[in-house]
Amino acid sequence: MLKLSQIACLALLSLLGLIPVLLAAQEKPTAPAPPPPRPQFFAGTVTDVNPGHVTVSRTLFGHPPEIRTFIVKPQTKTNRTVRVRSRVTVRYQSLPDGDVALEIQVRSQPKAPPKPS
Repeated sequence: MLKLSQIACLALLSLLGLIPVLLAAQEKPTAPAPPPPRPQFFAGTVTDVNPGHVTVSRTLFGHPPEIRTFIVKPQTKTNRTVRVRSRVTVRYQSLPDGDVALEIQVRSQPKAPPKPS
């Protein structure tokens, strides 16, 4: 037969084995990562085009001109060739490294100057 001290020792050991389980249950779960920022849109006229970025300017009545530069990556979709003075709509995401263009929709191309006769 087990003595009372042996029973108390077994009970104490089983309680000690449950302490890590109880502590793990009390820990707060880590917060999930925030979702990526939602895409936004910016429409205007292209003022500068380089392989790594495109600059678009827009003017709203009663407001000063707003100029934005977007990072263009190989994954950026375009429906036509982007040229200076083209009217475009840019779908982009604001990320820590800058505004990244996801899609550039060219609305109209600049008209070619008339040829001298």
